[in-house]
Amino acid sequence: VACLPGQTQGSANGLLYQCNAADLAATPSTCTFEASSSFVGTFQGRSNADLSVEPDVRKRGVCDKSGKQLLPAPKPFEDGVKLCSVSSDLMGDDLIWSRYAELLLPLRDALMYRGKEMAAELPATSLWDKYTQVFKDCDIKTTPDYRKDGDKGPWVYSYSSVKALVVDAGNTDTHNGILQFIEEGSMELACLMVSYNIKEPECSDMAERSGLPTTTRSTCWHAAYKSLWGIDPTLPDDGEVSAQQGPGGSGSSGSSGSSSLRAGGGWLGITVAAALLMLAGRRL
Repeated sequence: VACLPGQTQGSANGLLYQCNAADLAATPSTCTFEASSSFVGTFQGRSNADLSVEPDVRKRGVCDKSGKQLLPAPKPFEDGVKLCSVSSDLMGDDLIWSRYAELLLPLRDALMYRGKEMAAELPATSLWDKYTQVFKDCDIKTTPDYRKDGDKGPWVYSYSSVKALVVDAGNTDTHNGILQFIEEGSMELACLMVSYNIKEPECSDMAERSGLPTTTRSTCWHAAYKSLWGIDPTLPDDGEVSAQQGPGGSGSSGSSGSSSLRAGGGWLGITVAAALLMLAGRRL
């Protein structure tokens, strides 16, 4: 039975969802995510990750609901993110980002939309184990439950305790706690899988915990990938970099055509410097 210390506050994305009332009131009580009144546009729900959407693993990318390609970025996936076919071969961390989505989208679907299935198989836990193995293997969200900002802050759930929220919501809307677990856990996984752009400052804690340099990709997720899909993950060749990192590239981007956080910081620095020079000129 889930221990529910109170309503958990989640990220801004939490405002877009709510638990389906019928599933919450059923026995067992589970939270199946659905769009709230704050959701804008067409709600898709399950991502239904499908490798067959593009047999060429080098051209199987990640896209948002509109079909725009997504590249490594320190932000959670939104509703409608899917595997897709892209025009150019993926290289380096852009290729890794597809492996990341192939692990995360099924996990996200399981926790947000398949609580009833996982509750129905209890005491067996094959579905839970299948989709969350990557978090377990990579030591993600293993800190015991705690409250942010002292006793008045929202609860932050660990890998072991969030399972109780998924399979038995206790007739309480638990979507914020589940979503927060997914979003924070997915960021930790991205830190371990990707070797540039999103490492600083978001990933400093994971680098310290894992003992890996921020430029080193962890292999902790490889076994979970093979267990989930039945094949070894296709990885970049040694020394291979993404198009954004190559000659003339602008660094990683959150989506096609957008600059990276690191690149953005550089432009900000140039702009500030120029402004200071202009101000100094006026004073002279």
